[in-house]
Amino acid sequence: SMNLNTEILIQITTAIGILIAARVLSALVMWLLRHSKTLTERTQTTLDDTVVALLARPIHFAFQLAAIVVALYYLFPALAYQSYGYVDLALILGMFWVGYTVNRLARGVLRWYEDQGKEENGSPVEGGGFGFIYTLLSVLIWGLALSLILNQLGVDISALLAGLGIAGVAIAFALQNTLSGLFSAVYLAIDRPIKQGDFVKLGDGTEGFVEDMSMRSTRIRTFENNFVIVPNHKLADMTITNYFMPDREIGTSVSVSVAYTSNLEKVEEVLVNVTKELLESH
Repeated sequence: SMNLNTEILIQITTAIGILIAARVLSALVMWLLRHSKTLTERTQTTLDDTVVALLARPIHFAFQLAAIVVALYYLFPALAYQSYGYVDLALILGMFWVGYTVNRLARGVLRWYEDQGKEENGSPVEGGGFGFIYTLLSVLIWGLALSLILNQLGVDISALLAGLGIAGVAIAFALQNTLSGLFSAVYLAIDRPIKQGDFVKLGDGTEGFVEDMSMRSTRIRTFENNFVIVPNHKLADMTITNYFMPDREIGTSVSVSVAYTSNLEKVEEVLVNVTKELLESH
C-alpha cells in the first residue's frame, strides 16, 4: 500500500512537473520573442513587431495544450473513447490552436493596417468604421476550423458542405445588392480612400464628414447636420476628394482686387496680417 501511494504521488508530481516545465518553456520563448525586438527594430515597418506581439499568447497556449496532453498520457496511457485516442485529441487541439492563432493574427494585422491611417498628431481613428470585417474574418476562420474538427471526429461534412453551397448560391441571388455593398465595403476598408471622421466631397457634389461606415452603406454628415446615406457600391465607383488626406492642412485661393495705384508691399503686408489673425482665431 505504501509503495502504491508513493507511486501515485510520484506520478502526480511528475504530471505537475510537466505542466510547470511547459510554463517555464513558454515563458522562455516569450522572453526571447520580446527581446527579438532588437532584430525587428532594424526594419522600417512595425508589422513584424506586431506579429511578434500577436504570437506570444498562442505560443504560450500551445505549450500548455501540449503539456496537458503529455501529462494525461503519462497518467492514463490507455485512456480512450471508442476509437479515439491521444493522437486524435492532439490533432483536434492542434486544429483548435491553428484556428485561434490564424484568427488572432488576421485580426491583429488588419487592426495594424487600420492604425496606419492615424491622423498626423497620432490620435487613433475611432472604432466602428469596419468592425464587421473582424466578425466576418472570425466566422470564416472558426467555421473552417470547426469543419476540420468535425471531420476528424468522423462526422461526414460533405452533405453539410453541399447543402451550404446550394444555400449560398440561393442567398447570393437573393442578396445581390447587399453582397455588392459588402464587397465594396471590404474594398473601401483595404484601399482606405476615406475613414471615419474625414471631411470629403463626393463625385455627386455631396460634402460632409464621414460619420459611420457599415457593411451596406456610409453615412456622411453635411454642414446642415443631416445624414446623406451613400450605398457602398456607389461610393466605390465615385470620385472622392478627401480634404483630410494626406493631412488636414489644405490650400485655398482668395481673389482680392486692389487699385492699380496701390502700394503692393503694403497690400501684401495687410493680407499676411489678416491671414495670421484668422489662423490664430481658429
